[in-house]
Amino acid sequence: VAYVDEKIDENGRLHATKCTTNCRFIVALTAIGKDPTDVGGHNLLAGLNDMGYIRKVGVSGVIWTLIAFDCGKYEMPEGIDRETLVDTILDFQVPGGGWATSGNIADPDVTSMAIQALAPYREDADVQNALDTAVTVLAGMLAGLVTGLLHTRCGIPAILAGILTQLALYSVNLRVMGG
Repeated sequence: VAYVDEKIDENGRLHATKCTTNCRFIVALTAIGKDPTDVGGHNLLAGLNDMGYIRKVGVSGVIWTLIAFDCGKYEMPEGIDRETLVDTILDFQVPGGGWATSGNIADPDVTSMAIQALAPYREDADVQNALDTAVTVLAGMLAGLVTGLLHTRCGIPAILAGILTQLALYSVNLRVMGG
């Protein structure tokens, strides 16, 4: 409570540019069963009422805001809604299929956060398509990691490491597809 009392401004924000500070507090308080709408008399949700503020940190702010409101099924303040947050996250998807803090190369951390935020909205076809693509991107990243580890840590020649990784992915895919 002392931190919130010290840091919160007249708009209900714990940081002037990082909405993620409010969001992390909301998620943490919800996880331990506390009410983020009454932290020493302050409503931490109220500070997340402006898309301009939420977007200041890019897609991460939008993702964290959606997660924060969804973790406790909290009512959205006026000026913001879940549909806008979801659409904004989808708009930030990079051409390759994931999400990044900057540039056009998917980042595994941001992509994983976006998947978490969007998962409850997968009944929407656009969201499901974005999720499918993002999971595929993460699988590709994992395949690259495994291939690299087989080659560098186990001393397996690079071409053989790649073949072993692809065979393992193929067998997993067969199991998933029921073959």
